[in-house]
Amino acid sequence: MISNRFALTLAAGVAAFSVQAQGTISATATLTETGVSGSEYEYSLALLNTGTVSINAFWYGWVQDSFDLPGAPTSIGAPAGWSGAADGHSIQFGNSTGSAIAPEQTGTFLFESTFGPSAMTSGITDNAPTGDSVAYATVTAMNEFEQSVPGVASGPFVPTLSTVPEPSTLGLFAIGLLATGWRKWRRRSGD
Repeated sequence: MISNRFALTLAAGVAAFSVQAQGTISATATLTETGVSGSEYEYSLALLNTGTVSINAFWYGWVQDSFDLPGAPTSIGAPAGWSGAADGHSIQFGNSTGSAIAPEQTGTFLFESTFGPSAMTSGITDNAPTGDSVAYATVTAMNEFEQSVPGVASGPFVPTLSTVPEPSTLGLFAIGLLATGWRKWRRRSGD
């Protein structure tokens, strides 16, 4: 009986070590509207590697059996040495000669779409959350449609929409700060 418990404990320890030794692929992303060009919104997507394995591919708007963006993106840009291409209603980004996104580092990807910011990250498209995405250790893993495999592919995640205040909002805020400072200065100088 003792040897069976020992064997089970040892097997569990080895299994835990092998998963830990593979490392983890995990990421978060922030989508920011950076402007409008004609009828298309311009976007910047910052992918932060929160795992322990470098990221060499990223499929934005795709999870198994589902293309999750509301429409096909255009004008796709990627970091140096990476490529980006629309695949249905999604974008595949892959590292060919560039630098991997190391743990705790960020890669920035660009694209345009006729759909506004809230349509890119909320709702349901093709039976999955809009914008659902997967990060990969290799381009091969992306091409093999991997998902949620330790050390190979992250689980699905939806980028967070970043709201950038309009310049008029920032201007009003600055005027408010200046007015408050002016009033305080006048009170002090009047004493």
